[in-house]
Amino acid sequence: MDDPTRSETSLRQKLPGLILGAFALLFFSVIAVLIWKSGPAAVTDVATWFDPVFFQYNVFLVGFSVLLIPAVTFVYVFQLKGAKLERLHNELPRDQWQASEGAIRGALKYQFSFHAFFGSMTVLMLVVIFGASIILLLKPVPIRTELISGVDYSQGANLLLMGPFIELGTKDPEFFRHAVISLTAFQFGFLGAYVYFIGRLARDYFTLDLTNHTYIAATIRIATASLLSLVVSFAFSHLRPDDDNVRALLPVISFFFGYFPEQALEWLKRMSMRFLDLAGEGYRETLLPALPGMNYYHCTRLAREGYDNIENLSNARPLDLALRTGFGYLQLRQWIGQAWLMVHLGVDDYYSFVAATGITDPDEMLLFAQLDQGSQVDTPYYHQCAPELHQKIQNLSGLLPGWIAHRDTYFQETN
Repeated sequence: MDDPTRSETSLRQKLPGLILGAFALLFFSVIAVLIWKSGPAAVTDVATWFDPVFFQYNVFLVGFSVLLIPAVTFVYVFQLKGAKLERLHNELPRDQWQASEGAIRGALKYQFSFHAFFGSMTVLMLVVIFGASIILLLKPVPIRTELISGVDYSQGANLLLMGPFIELGTKDPEFFRHAVISLTAFQFGFLGAYVYFIGRLARDYFTLDLTNHTYIAATIRIATASLLSLVVSFAFSHLRPDDDNVRALLPVISFFFGYFPEQALEWLKRMSMRFLDLAGEGYRETLLPALPGMNYYHCTRLAREGYDNIENLSNARPLDLALRTGFGYLQLRQWIGQAWLMVHLGVDDYYSFVAATGITDPDEMLLFAQLDQGSQVDTPYYHQCAPELHQKIQNLSGLLPGWIAHRDTYFQETN
């Protein structure tokens, strides 16, 4: 006899998917109706806007830029799972590997499955199709004629593209100029974000750091960078139409905003606060670049996992991060230890301590203590090397064992 409770639970689990499917069906039905009303034959006319060879080449570029994503993913999933497992096996202490092996294998089994990548990868491919099609296939023209074919802006543009200049009207020559400026900024912002993604994809592939989160982050980055470049482009619209500097600088600046959207947003924030004469917000945090060996890629990758400052990183566990990122266990263990020391000593005192003793993290402190006297941290030695830090070191010697025990807690598999 069927259990009604189990059937009710199964229905509740399926209900969100059914609701989402219904909304998706409604959405795509509306799109299909609008495309049908606008004339689906117009889609095939795109092939007549270019020289046939050039059009075929552009179509090939669009296809290549999109299909590169699943191709790299497929090779990564089926070729490199063993490499990451082997690296963890070689870097982890034997007792920690034995206690965590089952959980590690379970986590990597899901991480290196094509199913885990499918949703985020599909969304990213759609975003790339939209962006690459505009920059390579949708040629803008002020007025369509028998000799000039393309997207006819004499019929108008939307508010997103024109902003406040939509009031000019399609007959004004300035209308098309503003449309071209917006399109240029939007597309080179997209191009900058896409080039960054390709570099990141190659880096993550070789460092065993490719996850479904890579594609989610890339999708958000491409959308943000493109829209950010579009918004900033309105600042160029007041310049003279015959100013060649606008034509030369706009693609470069938009590409930069696409490649480094975080810096662009920070710059816009500072400029806006200066313009509005607002005081900056103060945060008591130590940024990740203060750590030795930390660069831009390391900072952005750790920030994606929620560790965007040293105070946060000091509470992380290296094995958890080694599974979720491409960083090696030993590298993460050193960074986390250095972050912990830096939080307690302060940045300036940390580097003074390193300069005086040559010791960079808590593991080296314990190793030196074991070599020197067998168990405890030798506070008189540190008093001799760095007398101004003696009290801090003495306090840290009591905190160190408990913190290391927490940091090295065995990884447990969770559902």
